Amino acid sequence: MNIVHVTRRYYPSIGGTETMITDLSKMLLARGHKSSVIALREKHDGQLLPEIDMHDDIEIRRVTGFGPMRYRFAPGVLRLVERCDIIHIHAPDFFLDFLAHTRALHRKPLVHSTHGGYFHTTWMQGWKKTHWRTITRSSLKNMDWIIADSPQDYERIRRVTSSPLTLIPNGISSDYFDFEHSVESGVFLSIGRIVPHKHIDDILRLFSSLRSSKPHAHLIICGPIEIIFEPGYNAWSEAAKNEIGVELRGEVSEKEKRKLLQHAQFFVSASEYEGFGLSVVEAMAAGVIPILNNIEAFRNLVTDGQNGFIVQFQNHAESAERISRILSLSESELAMISTNARETARKYDWNRLIERFEDVYTTVLSKSS
Repeated sequence: MNIVHVTRRYYPSIGGTETMITDLSKMLLARGHKSSVIALREKHDGQLLPEIDMHDDIEIRRVTGFGPMRYRFAPGVLRLVERCDIIHIHAPDFFLDFLAHTRALHRKPLVHSTHGGYFHTTWMQGWKKTHWRTITRSSLKNMDWIIADSPQDYERIRRVTSSPLTLIPNGISSDYFDFEHSVESGVFLSIGRIVPHKHIDDILRLFSSLRSSKPHAHLIICGPIEIIFEPGYNAWSEAAKNEIGVELRGEVSEKEKRKLLQHAQFFVSASEYEGFGLSVVEAMAAGVIPILNNIEAFRNLVTDGQNGFIVQFQNHAESAERISRILSLSESELAMISTNARETARKYDWNRLIERFEDVYTTVLSKSS
């Protein structure tokens, strides 16, 4: 089969969706299929990305878009999907709406992965709800198959369309389970894009309170900053520079990320919304204990006190006191929670999931024949 993945952002951008597409494509290529990516052609570090590129043996073709940052119009995508067997659209945006309503032109079966939709923040919530009930709902009805990557996505989609729907979580590379985890006590790691809904500022405030009782605690924050959020980022990053025990690493490579996971004791996220939480599962697979905000996506991954911890990050004093108690647990207690985290992550191993994606592709292809 020849599958083309269509997404707004891809390499060299970093994020959960980008990682999922890369890993899925590598698994498909290894199993004898063709798998390539179409993404928007935009600037990265001030340089316009090339129209044709390669990443991990995956062909990338980029199309010019115009209009709002979150909803770029890119009708040129039609000429890039002519030779594929299946179009797999990742996340709801222009590509979903356009390809859903131009089926008579491209005549390709359509698969859609949800990736949390576009309800990550309360920004323009009224417009989002209207768009969801009208345009997105119509687009979803034109899908041959929809893959929800979380229970909350599954329930949201189930209420608006009768298109075939299945729940398949995002996968992680099996080599995360091979890490030799050499824990450095009190090291906290935060990895993810620097955007407002991740609430890095809450982590910093909490950490400032925590160090008064646990001075050995050390926080490392990694992730790319989206340029439109730089003013807010600059404000709290300047404050962070004055905090003892806080490192701001910025964007890190995959190799650097894995090295950090090898030594971190805890993975921390104060995010107010996640579609899935891929970076959390990667950390759990490496044996890093997650300490996560009390949101649905994280509650789907972690049972408080068993394979990680759920705290209310917006209450800085309460969460700092809770994390102080966590740091006071015995080595054997923390080792058991680390082991449980790894076992939880095993069900997200790509080797266990890839056949389910193949089954979806085979089914939609046979129906279109």
